[in-house]
Amino acid sequence: MALNSDFGVYVEQTGAYFLDFSFIAVGGDQQEYSFAPFINGVVQTGAISFFQKPTTQEYEVGSSFIFDLTKGDYITFGVKTLSVSAYEFSIKDIKLSIFNLQQLGIH
Repeated sequence: MALNSDFGVYVEQTGAYFLDFSFIAVGGDQQEYSFAPFINGVVQTGAISFFQKPTTQEYEVGSSFIFDLTKGDYITFGVKTLSVSAYEFSIKDIKLSIFNLQQLGIH
C-alpha cells in the first residue's frame, strides 16, 4: 500500500490516541478496496477491506483505531485496490477525529 495523501495530522503530545476515520464513497464498480492508517509514512496493521457498490448510491466507510503515539508523529490514511478498474474511485466528506486518551482521563 503506497501513501499519497495531503490529509493528515501531526501529534503534539506523546500518549495513547483514539482515531476515528471515515469517508463517503460515491458510486462503484464492485472492486475490493482497503484503507489503513500510516504513521510517519509506514503502513500499520489492521487494514479494513470493503467493496464498492455497483450503484450510484453513496455509503459511508470507516473504522476506529487506538495507537500509542509520540510527539511529532504524522498520521494519515491510504486507500488501495488490488485490481485496475476503468471506473474512477471517488470519495467525499473525509473525517479524521483524534483524541488523546490521557487528556480525557482514560488510562
